[in-house]
Amino acid sequence: MTSSGSASIHFTSSTEGSGQSHKHRTRLRNIYKQARQEFKHFSRLGPTSSVTEEGYKNTLASISSLKSQKRLTRELGKERRALLQRLAELEGSTVRSTKRSYFEVRKDEGFLRPEISTRNSELFDHWTKSTDDSRRHAWTTEDWAYQNGKITEECNKSKRTNAILRDDIRTLRSIISQCHPYASTIDIESTSNPASLTPDTSFPGTHDGQTSSRELLARMRAKGAQRRERRASQNISL
Repeated sequence: MTSSGSASIHFTSSTEGSGQSHKHRTRLRNIYKQARQEFKHFSRLGPTSSVTEEGYKNTLASISSLKSQKRLTRELGKERRALLQRLAELEGSTVRSTKRSYFEVRKDEGFLRPEISTRNSELFDHWTKSTDDSRRHAWTTEDWAYQNGKITEECNKSKRTNAILRDDIRTLRSIISQCHPYASTIDIESTSNPASLTPDTSFPGTHDGQTSSRELLARMRAKGAQRRERRASQNISL
């Protein structure tokens, strides 16, 4: 507890091995819980400035949106992994090789790949270095705008990632259904919420539908064959 009586910053720690130092991770749900508790506490104490009130409300809304996008990323990522694994089985290849071939073909076609996520510790650096008292009495409009701007930017990054994942899922399902028609329907059935696969046209770099699934798979097979030839050549030279 701080001098103002609100909850202190919470971190979830994990220990790697006995006697090892703790690794602290900043979790979205803990920051959200802390911000909500602080806002409720300050509201009970009496009138709060419009800057503080708006700042907390915007922060809570931004974190909530980011949590939803991150949750969707995990769901879509899980489905894409399952489809890549099934395609690898149908092709008699490894998941690693199939995944590499797929990403190489997509890259050759100029399609975007997901951006690297910002660590929560960096995303909330301004927040975790402050106190509940300073956020209530010292943070200006610029402070809140800076923090919420970083959250919004990360949320948009997650939306772009999800748009790419949706496109990958549609593409892989198409490859399996068109190039391996004997595969059972469960292999290409979406496990995600149908709404999560709705195309997001606000972000560029997704599939335009011009390249056929058969052509994509042919290119993937060629990529795999090229790698095998290179490895064989290297082994001979050794």
